[in-house]
Amino acid sequence: MARYGWSADPSHGGALLRHGDFWYWYGEDKTAHVNSKVTTVTGVSCYRSTDLLNWENLGLCLSADLDPASPLHASKIVERPKVLFHALTAKFVMWMHLDASGYTFSRAGIAVADRPEGAFRLVRVQRSFAYDYGYPADDPRDQRTHGNAFLEMNLFLEDATRSLTARPGARFRVHTMDDLDGQDFPANNTVPVPARSLAVLVEK
Repeated sequence: MARYGWSADPSHGGALLRHGDFWYWYGEDKTAHVNSKVTTVTGVSCYRSTDLLNWENLGLCLSADLDPASPLHASKIVERPKVLFHALTAKFVMWMHLDASGYTFSRAGIAVADRPEGAFRLVRVQRSFAYDYGYPADDPRDQRTHGNAFLEMNLFLEDATRSLTARPGARFRVHTMDDLDGQDFPANNTVPVPARSLAVLVEK
């Protein structure tokens, strides 16, 4: 694979978006921590291609925040960025897993941009779902109070106005969103499958 401007681990845990004549590849940029075991990131990288073989490095489309209180600070954890185009607003919407040391913060981060290469701006941090799956009283993520932890996930665009987010784990959960901005979650469908780490939704 020919990759222009490629460096160590520049797009880990990412996803592809097709928009116009281009494919866009988003992922966790960990180049600032390539010689350590920490999972914090420099930001979210973006690459562009017309053939899925040759990739152009467009740099960071979402950068770490200098504010230590920000969930995007370099000491925090940003994982699994996914981007879809929101036809109703003509915006590009990124969903990601935000966390901190210990993985107990476990929120969804939602960022928007006018262009697929960014720059993306974080607009919402939330636990998007609140269903009691029998969490113990001593749950370190306190999901009874704050809603379900948001960790591994994937997005699927059902049509121009509706999308789905799938969250694997002990239960495979598919949630319908009437708006990509994360404000409306009217449906929760739990699919009984064995525990797993990652999930991909495809249309048959």
